[in-house]
Amino acid sequence: MLRRARTQEVRGGLARRALRALESWNGDYASANASGTVDPGVAIWEEFKSQAQTILVRRLGGKGGRILAGETSLSHQFDITNGEARALEVLGAGGHGQAATSAAKALRRRFETRRVSAWREPRRTYEVAAMGAASSPDLPFFDRGTWEQSVAMGRGGGG
Repeated sequence: MLRRARTQEVRGGLARRALRALESWNGDYASANASGTVDPGVAIWEEFKSQAQTILVRRLGGKGGRILAGETSLSHQFDITNGEARALEVLGAGGHGQAATSAAKALRRRFETRRVSAWREPRRTYEVAAMGAASSPDLPFFDRGTWEQSVAMGRGGGG
């Protein structure tokens, strides 16, 4: 779907480059370079999901839908919200193209550059507090994969 959005729906070169970088990102949000920053795919993915959710919420009636979209917690910063997941599922290539264009504009402002390769953010850490007189060291953020299963119980075939 991202490739289709990039090749058929996105008009701006910056959004195309952002989608290309997102497609080539391996999904690793934890590996940092010598400067302590992560791959640009992290910032692109997070902003892309957010923009997709914003488009969906607007289509569904605005602020009232925001509460149903949900949000991540501090301990699971990279989880996908209900709104983000639904947006990625239903918007299609056109909506993904809009989200990519909006995300690229937001990231250009945030990082003050059009160079997608420079959209590197510091590796995220947990906020921890020390007890006593000591100060707490930085604790790099790690998330674990989550697996869920839903099972329907009962008779099949309407009987």
